[in-house]
Amino acid sequence: PPQLVPDASRLFAEAAVEPVAAALRWLWDQPEVSLVLSGMGDLAQLEDNARAAAAACPGCLTPHEARTLDAACRLFREQVPIACSGCGYCLSSCAAGVRIPVVFDLYNKYLLTGRRHALQPALYNGLLPQEKASACVACGRCVSHCPQGLDIPRRLAAVTAEFEVGKGGM
Repeated sequence: PPQLVPDASRLFAEAAVEPVAAALRWLWDQPEVSLVLSGMGDLAQLEDNARAAAAACPGCLTPHEARTLDAACRLFREQVPIACSGCGYCLSSCAAGVRIPVVFDLYNKYLLTGRRHALQPALYNGLLPQEKASACVACGRCVSHCPQGLDIPRRLAAVTAEFEVGKGGM
């Protein structure tokens, strides 16, 4: 199942909307979209995506699904500290070797769990020194590669403060 921010799972369940299928239908419903490439990590995801694709056509997104997706997007924007999609486009431009999507993912999960879990700080501390946020030299080359337009160096400084200087660091 997809990882959702708090309250999003409940939102989809209460609306009786399957999040991945609805998101794919939303994409296929866009007139500018002629091809959808979906990342899949296992056979179940492949089968789910194939079922959704078999029923896809322009205009197949219902108004109810569209409203549910809009509400879920608002939740994501409100609750996810760093809106990194994990695409990795920034990685090739990072001369320092910071694992930007990994450190952002750990940071997001740590904050979304209310800083209650020791797993994310432990995983962060297990990174090589050059992979950690503190290795960022703030050159800014990564920013032009980010489809989300994130100020990556500023966000990496926040991760450093949380995991290496703040109470999450060891």
